[in-house]
Amino acid sequence: MTMYCRSWEILIAYYSFGGNTRGMAGLIGARTGGNLFEIEPAQPYPHDFTELHWRARKEIAVAFMPELRSRVDYLAQYKVVFIGTPVWWSNPAPPAAAFLAGCDLAGKTVVPFITHSGGRTGLCESRLAALCPHSTPGEPLAVLGSHSVNADAEVAAWLRRIGIPY
Repeated sequence: MTMYCRSWEILIAYYSFGGNTRGMAGLIGARTGGNLFEIEPAQPYPHDFTELHWRARKEIAVAFMPELRSRVDYLAQYKVVFIGTPVWWSNPAPPAAAFLAGCDLAGKTVVPFITHSGGRTGLCESRLAALCPHSTPGEPLAVLGSHSVNADAEVAAWLRRIGIPY
């Protein structure tokens, strides 16, 4: 079944630390014409892996929601919200969780796209769904990084499967 929506009714919000989720957001944006919105924490994460590891692990353990640099203007205009996040310790990255927690997505279709480095999605899908309980969940896409030679084909097949015309 095709979901009728115009490109300006599609939001592609994503948090990307290493670039993989940004790459997937770009592929989705190129196919749908939707508006891209990069979720950025007010306090950036350290690039040192050990520091990042401990900070993120602590934040996830206490369900910390970091302050974000900006919010989406005119959220009401969107019918479909794609939400992109890397998997961090089987969970969505805290900035992506904070974005969803700060938005009223009631009545919208929320479609996750999740990047991982081989550990699959863990609890990521269920935790994302719990953050927007009054929305309609869309079929998630989980990909290993974004540098796969088949990434664009995977995105195209997924968009057809979930009924997003492009």
